[in-house]
Amino acid sequence: MVNKQGNNEEPDATGSLESSHHTSKGEALARTQAELNNALSSLSDILYQTDAAGTIMMVSGACEAVLGYQTAEIIGRPMASFYCDQDERLRLLNEMLRDGVRDREVIAALRHKQGHEVWVATNVHLVFDAQGQFLGSQGIARDYSERKRQQAMLEASELQYRTLYEMTSDAVMLLDEDGFFDCNRATVTLFGCASIAEFCSKHPADFSPERQPDNSLSTELSMQRINDAMAHGSNRFEWLHKRADNHDTFYADVQLNSMKVNGRVILQAVVRDISRLKEGEEKAQQLAFYDPLTGLANRRLMDIKLDQALAECKRNKCWGALIFMDLDFFKKLNDAHGHAAGDHLLVQVAERLKHQLREVDTLVRYGGDEYIVILSQIGETEKLANAQAMLVAEKLRAEMAKPFFIQTFEKKPDATGIEFESGASFGVQLFSGDQLDPSTILNLADRAMYQAKRAGRNYVSFGGQDKKR
Repeated sequence: MVNKQGNNEEPDATGSLESSHHTSKGEALARTQAELNNALSSLSDILYQTDAAGTIMMVSGACEAVLGYQTAEIIGRPMASFYCDQDERLRLLNEMLRDGVRDREVIAALRHKQGHEVWVATNVHLVFDAQGQFLGSQGIARDYSERKRQQAMLEASELQYRTLYEMTSDAVMLLDEDGFFDCNRATVTLFGCASIAEFCSKHPADFSPERQPDNSLSTELSMQRINDAMAHGSNRFEWLHKRADNHDTFYADVQLNSMKVNGRVILQAVVRDISRLKEGEEKAQQLAFYDPLTGLANRRLMDIKLDQALAECKRNKCWGALIFMDLDFFKKLNDAHGHAAGDHLLVQVAERLKHQLREVDTLVRYGGDEYIVILSQIGETEKLANAQAMLVAEKLRAEMAKPFFIQTFEKKPDATGIEFESGASFGVQLFSGDQLDPSTILNLADRAMYQAKRAGRNYVSFGGQDKKR
């Protein structure tokens, strides 16, 4: 062994033992330090320690993966120098010291060695000595960038959803087993509420009439619609709603979507007012199936109703009848006083006929001054049906024989109207559902009506029987 002077000396036994002891202790400390360094370098989180001035005294190797710096580049630098907002670090320490808080989780943006922003979540712990003197801080920091990115995407998605939620003209509402808990402004407007809070305070049944157009109870039918949405994930249907302010009803297209949010089943309802669409459909149907002057069924609807009457008679094994009526002196009125007077008569005829028929009967304006009545299920036998059809036809004949008061629409000071007697001729044809087709029934009734005309008008011609008053 060589001493500090370079002389060779024989070590005594005591010296050898003491030297051996120190060597073993040093090696053990070195091994422990190496193991600690290995453990720290294997952590994905950054462990750090600063002094009271904020200078970094110790940092683990994970700093290179997170911030791009090696440990030697970080130790000795102020912690604040790595913050994108360097004042943020000072504000944090001052707040913790002021409030007496020793531990806090902080999420802050740090600057990577390459210059880009890195979000880091840090558990900060302040260190004090026994006398309460602030010594510095230590903590564990982890990369929060991916979570921050996902959070930003979620917030953007929520913002987009909220924007669409509020900007859409459709009413959108959310409900669970306890009722409504959220809606957009369009919902408040559509249902006549003063606020979102008012809407959510009401029961769903408050926004429906007692019965739907098919006479179903709204409460029962709505549960069926909800159960269908729950079973299949969604359900779309038409619904008659009611406003909260004036109780006016309106038709709506409803889309129910079932979903789970945080383990809770909720329903999203999207409601679109289709009142104008329904009005358009009704107008189109009115033009397609009804006479614009009298409001009675037209030929197209007559074909449908006659087919239905034949099917009912066949199914129930009974008889019906078709009555063909033509006004006797309509042309005389038209020629003398014009088409406006003629139209006035046609409207009055329609009203008189309607008042003499059952709701199940069909009254048709066939064209010009011709009308058709379809009587369904008026007798179980031909004899009974014959008697009932004759009774109805005679009642209609007597009604048409009464005078009509007609406005002449002439441009004269004293031209207020005239009394006009028209009368009508009737042809009746029975049917049972399986003997005659619709075209044949109509032709036979038309032929019987002309037989009544030839017999002198104001007649009912029926199966060879004529009746006149």
